[in-house]
Amino acid sequence: MDVEPDMARAMKTFRKVPRYGHAVGRIMVHEAALLDWQRIVRLLESGFSECLEILRETEYGPYLEDAVVSEDVEEGLQRFLVGQYSFLDDICAGTYVARFLHLKYDFHNLKVIFKEKCFGDSTEDMLSVLGSLDVEVLEAAINSGQVGHLPRYWDGVVEEVRAAVEADEEDPGTVDAVADQLYLERRLELARMEKSRFLISYARAAIDVANLRILLRGRRLDKEQGYYRLALANGGRLERIMLLDLSGDAHERLVARLISTRYGRMLEEVLHTEDKEVRLTSLDRHSDEYLLEKLGAMDRIRVGPERIVRYILTRENEVVLIRIILQGKLHRLTPADIEEVINPKYLAERG
Repeated sequence: MDVEPDMARAMKTFRKVPRYGHAVGRIMVHEAALLDWQRIVRLLESGFSECLEILRETEYGPYLEDAVVSEDVEEGLQRFLVGQYSFLDDICAGTYVARFLHLKYDFHNLKVIFKEKCFGDSTEDMLSVLGSLDVEVLEAAINSGQVGHLPRYWDGVVEEVRAAVEADEEDPGTVDAVADQLYLERRLELARMEKSRFLISYARAAIDVANLRILLRGRRLDKEQGYYRLALANGGRLERIMLLDLSGDAHERLVARLISTRYGRMLEEVLHTEDKEVRLTSLDRHSDEYLLEKLGAMDRIRVGPERIVRYILTRENEVVLIRIILQGKLHRLTPADIEEVINPKYLAERG
């Protein structure tokens, strides 16, 4: 029997209600506590002590009430995020959505441990408690080769990163390049397992954005072709084979091929200058705005995994916003200086 597209979407949403209805109900309560525009303006215009008073009225209050120095702010915001991820696990532990959200912290820990083992980087205060993997088990797999105790996927990741590092023992960036590629591809895979077109679209957009940053920064740093093969991820709308063909290429060819893509407007300011030392801050800002737009599109889904993802990622963006404001106050920056650092698209989302 043929089903009209609108009816098919409605049926798909209905099937997700038993899995996510309870979780979304609890998310809605927390959504009401997100910072509104008026409160953000008050924070920008107040001193540090007054900011803490304003935040005392919010869910951040218990985590920041005794903050005096930068370290206190960082510790308090970290404890707040731990609470948010505990809430996430309480409402949907073991789902693809939970794995989708925990994933970046697991890959972060993997990178930290590999860099400490292979290059002597200090891991003090760098490991995250927001991952889903047991850090001690991950350390054992990386440091002692004790595979088999991690989920099968992660055993493969450890071996792939290890092989790349052994092939280039002088460059710590190899760890980042391989791990970031695997992270982006795995997140897309989880979105596809969840069968959410919004999560798939978001994950693909994140791959495109990351690949463009790799392509342009790699050109600026005169990276060899091997770097691009390690770092560029599959799964974006911009074909990896096309990006590999462009890697390290002449400025004019980059402009001609990329300015006509869906990301042309994002790249216009960067590509229309031949200055190899040009700062790519504008690219970072435009790409962040693009991902915020993708995140905002999930708001159309009333019941489903998208609403959970949108809430957690919005909270993480909010934590970044509060960190920028409070650290700016501690360093005696003016409201105008602080606002310059904040992505205007994020502020517009709250307007």
